Amino acid sequence: MLTGIGALIMGSMWLRQSADGAPREAVISRAIEQTGTLIGAAVAVTALVGYVGGAAPVRFKMLLVAFVWLIVTAMLAELGLGGVIWFKTLRMRSLFHTQWVGEWSDSLKVAFQDM
Repeated sequence: MLTGIGALIMGSMWLRQSADGAPREAVISRAIEQTGTLIGAAVAVTALVGYVGGAAPVRFKMLLVAFVWLIVTAMLAELGLGGVIWFKTLRMRSLFHTQWVGEWSDSLKVAFQDM
């Protein structure tokens, strides 16, 4: 549960920051940031389901089964998001021209030139 809450806090802090000019915009888009925040919320909810199911395992057996499926789903979502980021970094060289011309703000271009 602490991991999910930590992900939510870090995600909200990350989203609140003014990211103009930050090189992270080149790889991590707003949609990826929001997806990470949603996955953090899902991990926190998964922990709550596990706590309730673990409090009375005989009475809440279905919650324990749901907890296992939620853990597997959260792990797959985290792996999927990590894969999206990783493969995007692998394609950066081929995407560089199209992003430079069409997508990136002037402040991001300046940040890359000043690196």
